[in-house]
Amino acid sequence: ATRLVRVPIGADTLRAQVERLERMLRRGEEGSATDALRRALYAVLVAPAEPELAEARVLELEADGVLGRLPFAVLRDASGRALVERAALRYRAAVLPSARGARAGGGDAVVIVGAPAFDRARFPDIERLRGAGREADALRTLYPGARLLPDAAATKDALLAALRRARVLHFAGHARLVPHAPERSHLVLARDTTSLEANVLAAREIARMDLSGLRLAVLSSCGTTQARSRRDDGVSGLSEAFLDAGAGAVVSSLWEADDEGVVGLMTRLHREVAAGTDGAEALRRAQVE
Repeated sequence: ATRLVRVPIGADTLRAQVERLERMLRRGEEGSATDALRRALYAVLVAPAEPELAEARVLELEADGVLGRLPFAVLRDASGRALVERAALRYRAAVLPSARGARAGGGDAVVIVGAPAFDRARFPDIERLRGAGREADALRTLYPGARLLPDAAATKDALLAALRRARVLHFAGHARLVPHAPERSHLVLARDTTSLEANVLAAREIARMDLSGLRLAVLSSCGTTQARSRRDDGVSGLSEAFLDAGAGAVVSSLWEADDEGVVGLMTRLHREVAAGTDGAEALRRAQVE
C-alpha cells in the first residue's frame, strides 16, 4: 500500500531551512541552533512516516530539488537520535533506460585509484591530496590482490582497462563538476601530454560504458553527487553516470570531502564491504562510528 502525506511547510520555507542547515554544517557549527534545525526538519520530513520507519532497516529516498542537498543522515528525532542510527539510507536515482543485464559472474577485481598525479599546468586550481594516497594504501590491506592505481599509474587508459573486470571501484582523488553541463563533470586522472580529454574521465563517457559487473563504486571526491531537479535531462553528475552504466550502487559525497578526515570513514566503510555487507548498511555503520 502507498500512503501519501502532505507536509505542513511551504517550498520557500523549506528551501530556506535546508540552505541554513547546509551553511551551519559546512562551517562546522555545533550547538543548540543547529540541533534545533535538525530536529525541525526531521519533524516535517521524516516524522510523518514514523509508522513505516519503525520496522524499516533501509530507507529509500528520492530527493528532488533542494532536498537533494539535504544530508538526511544528520536529521534528529525528538529524542536526539540521528536518522542514520535508525536505518541505512539509500538514495534512488533517475537513471537512463538501459537494456544491459548483469554480466555473467560480474566482475572479479577490486580497483583502487589513489591520488592521481594530475597535470598541475592543466589544473592549477586544485591541490595535491595527501590523504588520498594514505587512503588507498589503507584499503589495499583489506583487499588482497586488489589492482592499485596510484599517482602516475592512475592514467585514463589504465582505469578504463581495470574497470572492464571491476567488482568494486574506489576512487580517491579530485572530481570537478560542471554545473551547467553536468555531462562534462569529470574525474581528474594522471598526467597525459596528448590532450585534455586524456587527463579526465567525464560523466558522459562513463554513462556509455558497460559497468554491469561493478557491484559498488565509491567516489571519495568532492561533490560527486549533484543535486538535480526532475526538469534535468540525461546524466546529471558522476554518481548518476555510474548508475546509468549499470553499476549496482554508488557511494559519493554531497559536499567537499575533508582530505584528512575521510580516511577513517572510508577504511571502516570498506572493512564492512570486504566482509560482505551491503553498501548502504556499510556506509551507515561507518557514519555512526
